[in-house]
Amino acid sequence: MPRRVQYYVELPNGRTANMVLALSGWQMNEITAPASEVIQITVQGKQNNIEWGVVAGS
Repeated sequence: MPRRVQYYVELPNGRTANMVLALSGWQMNEITAPASEVIQITVQGKQNNIEWGVVAGS
């Protein structure tokens, strides 16, 4: 059973989104950076129940 997370995003153009994401897996991206650098992980999922909005005053 996928794990679900709810999160809020505020985009540079002033739009907002509140949504639920059902996570279905992950994989580590190819590591090309030195050991002290940040690694990247790709997470697969399906977005549901999105509610769009606008930042107040935008």
